[in-house]
Amino acid sequence: NLQLISSIMNMQIRNAKAHETKAVLRRVQDRVLSLATIHRDLYQSQDGGRVNVGNLVVEIVEKSVELVIGEGRNLDLEMQIDPVMLYPDQAVPLSLIVSEAATNAMKYIGDQPDKTNTLDVRLKQDGTACLLVMTNSVGPTLDQESTGLGSKLMTAFAVQLGGKIDIETSAERYA
Repeated sequence: NLQLISSIMNMQIRNAKAHETKAVLRRVQDRVLSLATIHRDLYQSQDGGRVNVGNLVVEIVEKSVELVIGEGRNLDLEMQIDPVMLYPDQAVPLSLIVSEAATNAMKYIGDQPDKTNTLDVRLKQDGTACLLVMTNSVGPTLDQESTGLGSKLMTAFAVQLGGKIDIETSAERYA
């Protein structure tokens, strides 16, 4: 059903005239596809209803990166992902945080012909706690208006998990 919704949205994206409309629809489509990925993995789970979110993180990030590379931009991707087993009520919000963070990273990573754009993703488990860190280079981007919805969603999902979002910025990096 989520794949069907994504396909319908794709039809709307192709018919949209304004670049801004297409961009908004793509962001919503990315969210729907992330949910579809999560649910597919949950249905295939053979581990007492738990799912390896490490695999989900890799898949979500790789899909986001494909969009940037498809635009002809250069990107150095590094991932260090632990196999973290979570129940669906934990896996869904964590995966959605990753989806939003990856989308934002790709939006603001910039296009620096003289430099390599970078994205570093780490998911580490320490006992019952997990740490997710996503760091991207920052460069000049097309003028893109931000609604702040992604940040609001990530904060809400983090609260759902009993976690928090910490942001560190510099002239060259965003983490």
